[in-house]
Amino acid sequence: YVCAFGSRMVGASFAASEGVISCISPPGVLGEQVHLEVSLNAQQFSSQAALFTYHAVPLVSAYSPSSGPAQGNTRVRVDGVGFSGGSDYRCRFDACGECHTAWSCHGCVVNATHVPSDSGSSSSASLVCISPRLSDWRSDGTAMVSLEVSLNSQQFTFTDVADARYVFYETPAVLSVSPNLGPVEGLTRVVINGSALDGSGSQLLCRFNGSATPAVYETSAAGIVCSSAVGGSTGGVVPLELALNGQQFGPSSLAFVYYPTPRVSSL
Repeated sequence: YVCAFGSRMVGASFAASEGVISCISPPGVLGEQVHLEVSLNAQQFSSQAALFTYHAVPLVSAYSPSSGPAQGNTRVRVDGVGFSGGSDYRCRFDACGECHTAWSCHGCVVNATHVPSDSGSSSSASLVCISPRLSDWRSDGTAMVSLEVSLNSQQFTFTDVADARYVFYETPAVLSVSPNLGPVEGLTRVVINGSALDGSGSQLLCRFNGSATPAVYETSAAGIVCSSAVGGSTGGVVPLELALNGQQFGPSSLAFVYYPTPRVSSL
């Protein structure tokens, strides 16, 4: 068994149970496209002229958000260079293993979509993928893992940066807010208490009826602190939700009351 990458030939093997011929690609030139053919007798080759492309070695530079709930379903954007020319894009949230084939991967490996650079540069681009459930391959409730990408569902990047990790955190629950009311002009400082609020969030936000404001975790308050957004002109009760990664709010929520600002008419 032999594979021919253009004029370069390499040995191959045959898996009878799967009906698949496998071989290791020889070195090539960046951007080079060659016809890939196979032979069963090292002499007579197929003639389908399947194209094989040599792409750059990709490198991950950053991803956003860098955290999400253990239940998954976080839309993560991975930035880097050398992402063009792929045939089967993947994100791998942990070193759980490889893809045996393009259609058979471990639980931490998910499909990815290539997003070209806004500037049109071929050297920089992004991949977008949806985080899997942590329980698909680990028993931990939380975890800090490496996040790598592949352009061919087989060879993944290696980011040797200690702080370049993705964090799976426990889904937070909000239990109380103080004060639970404020004027429609907003800017009321509120403290939200609950469970799993001190996790490794990457972008804390409060959302008052759809309007989000920045938030921080304060150890002294043992909770999340933020300022209320501007409410409606007449006031009323609105839902107050929390996100630790700037994206996924809830699922629990609290009631916050907006009231018209009182005016002193006489003293």
